[in-house]
Amino acid sequence: FAGIGAFVVIAIGLTPAFLSSRTSPRRSAFIENIVYLTSSVPGILIAVGILQLVIGLKRIAPLTLGDTSFWVLLEGSGFVLVLGYVMRFLSQAYAALKPSFLRVDSRQEESARILGASPMRRWRTITLPAIKPGIAAAYTLLFLSIAKELPITLMLVPLGKTTLSYRIFDAQQEGSLPDVGLAGITLLMIALILQWS
Repeated sequence: FAGIGAFVVIAIGLTPAFLSSRTSPRRSAFIENIVYLTSSVPGILIAVGILQLVIGLKRIAPLTLGDTSFWVLLEGSGFVLVLGYVMRFLSQAYAALKPSFLRVDSRQEESARILGASPMRRWRTITLPAIKPGIAAAYTLLFLSIAKELPITLMLVPLGKTTLSYRIFDAQQEGSLPDVGLAGITLLMIALILQWS
């Protein structure tokens, strides 16, 4: 779930980072305040809030798809877990992506616009190449943060699924030190590989 979560958080974080870098300082401050709103909330409170929301939606709007509740499908698919990751780590994605957008030369974008390039072509040829290092840094940061996030994972992981942090916690509770060590070394190796790539 760490790879999927990091990808989704970056995809969502691109919008506020782009808007914040292209607006007035007052609007930029407002966008930053919105993005950083949930970053100060502990992961356990985010998880409890999401669980309460899902339980309330099950009661208020009992949608079904065949014999299965729509809300149970969302929980089982990992959507609820990824939503928790988005709420918890959106500020990290924003903090890594905004400097990349500020580094884009607005004169190049303006020149391309004057020469008739469409907004999508300007994005593909000017903006995206300039922000690729920021996206890579954001992905590395988010992947590692999500891989070691325990409170949200413990409360929102779908039944029958495990994550690396969940396995470390579970092995520690069972007193299986070799499993804890193996999972810890795996997390460390992932961090080293991501840092050097």
